Amino acid sequence: MACSGCALVGFADDSDLRRHQRFCAQLDLHPKLCELAQSLSEATQTPLPHARLVVMMHYVPQEGDEENSARLFNDLLCGIHVPSYLAKTPPQELHPPETPEPEFECPICLDTFAVSHMFTLDCPESHRYCFECIRAHAEGHSAEIRCPGGTCSHSLSQLEVDQLFGTASAKSSAFSSAQTAQLLSRHDGFVKCPGVDCDEWIELPEKEGAEHERWECACPSCGTVFCNICRGAYHYRTSCQVAADAAEEYKQWLRTGRDDFQQQLQEHSEYEESKRRLDEENRLTLERHREFQQTEEWKAQHCRMCPTCGRVVEKIKGCNLMKCGQDYHGGNKQPGCGAHFYWTSAPVYAQEAAGPKLKQNERPPPPAPSTVDHSPYRCDHCQEPIIGLRFSCIHCRACDYCQRCEWKAAHERMHVFLIFNAPPEAT
Repeated sequence: MACSGCALVGFADDSDLRRHQRFCAQLDLHPKLCELAQSLSEATQTPLPHARLVVMMHYVPQEGDEENSARLFNDLLCGIHVPSYLAKTPPQELHPPETPEPEFECPICLDTFAVSHMFTLDCPESHRYCFECIRAHAEGHSAEIRCPGGTCSHSLSQLEVDQLFGTASAKSSAFSSAQTAQLLSRHDGFVKCPGVDCDEWIELPEKEGAEHERWECACPSCGTVFCNICRGAYHYRTSCQVAADAAEEYKQWLRTGRDDFQQQLQEHSEYEESKRRLDEENRLTLERHREFQQTEEWKAQHCRMCPTCGRVVEKIKGCNLMKCGQDYHGGNKQPGCGAHFYWTSAPVYAQEAAGPKLKQNERPPPPAPSTVDHSPYRCDHCQEPIIGLRFSCIHCRACDYCQRCEWKAAHERMHVFLIFNAPPEAT
């Protein structure tokens, strides 16, 4: 058996050979010791394997290497017994000599670092950066982290992120999730849950053209129910565009529309009340005028007028002699001028022809509220038929409120309502 490194022979068994080969390989890492073995072999005219064996079994780095070399020289001149030398244990393990660690400049911070304190990317140019700079660069990106080296197109892999931050780090987990999300986002069969802090992806039904259909998706992690197309809360009976328009209209209703509508109802109610009072007052005026007209007609048939002062006089009984203000023969005194005249010669009572003075409502009527009948719909709060505006929730399978209950019914505050002011057959 011979050593494959130095061709030395004379090994007792395989274990001695393997042990020697290990030491021989360590010796090859020391150029100065190899040169020493070469010079000793030439000077003593002995085989080089013997010189290498002596060097590796006896050499101890110390002061006065010349004296140590002379001792090895004398051993070789006297001759060596190879099996005996192979049985010895070297005074120390030979390790590769320490060499200065190369240093490089970080292109970001321009500081110089030993190569062991820098991270080398797997890009074709093997760009190196100090750990602080490359970590700060990576923290500023999520799904795709590009090499900051100028025009380099290399993107960091999951392995590189794990080497920078550790496999159990939050950055590693976030990068892995972002990579997964980026991959699934390119696939029409998956949709991400829009729930807050939820990273769940939902697989859509495998059906031809399913990516163009609207599906009700329920997240198994956070429970969010949403539309696979617009990612908003799922909306029944409406397209995504109609739902978006309805959301804007309902926001406007919540901001000002509801108050304006309630103000309109209040104004209409006040107007109707004032109109009712005015109508009642005019009714009483007409009634009094009819009574007045009846009195005037009776006066025209039964009374005459004093020729002197024009006062109305009535003949109850007796002769035609009259005295204004009292009975002709005394008694029954009333206001009058006291003039004497004949009943038959007195002018007939002139009936007043003026009509009743009715009041007019000077206030213009406000716009009348809707009175649309939405049958067969009934309010899910008061259970009454819906008259006027109908509020239909687009996020519930079936939920409708009337204009009286819309603001007070207990309902999910984030839901959007379509507002109908036309009968069902028209919508």
